[in-house]
Amino acid sequence: MKIVINVNLKTMITEELISFKTATLAKEKGCKFNGLSPLANDVTQSLLQKWLREEHSLHIELETDLYDDMKTACFRGYAIVSLVNFKNPHIINFEVFKTYEEALEKGLQAALKLLK
Repeated sequence: MKIVINVNLKTMITEELISFKTATLAKEKGCKFNGLSPLANDVTQSLLQKWLREEHSLHIELETDLYDDMKTACFRGYAIVSLVNFKNPHIINFEVFKTYEEALEKGLQAALKLLK
């Protein structure tokens, strides 16, 4: 699900909401926004990403995956490269997703699973 933000009449920006699976994981890990669990309201990926970064020092690193066959370079999608926590770095298997939001969602789930 997306939240639409009107910047002006010509441009529209959307924010991706976290999935039910991600919201359930976040609730299990004690995540709350304004006293509400992630299941009680609409939580965006960027809000959960900020919570993980600021409350647990977990930074999700994504990058563009380019395929180079020595003749051409072509864009394949986005990949989760790592979850960075200076106390305990964790590298995720290199996996390619079609969109940045799909990669971020998988990274959010992986980061939540690292929390005790």
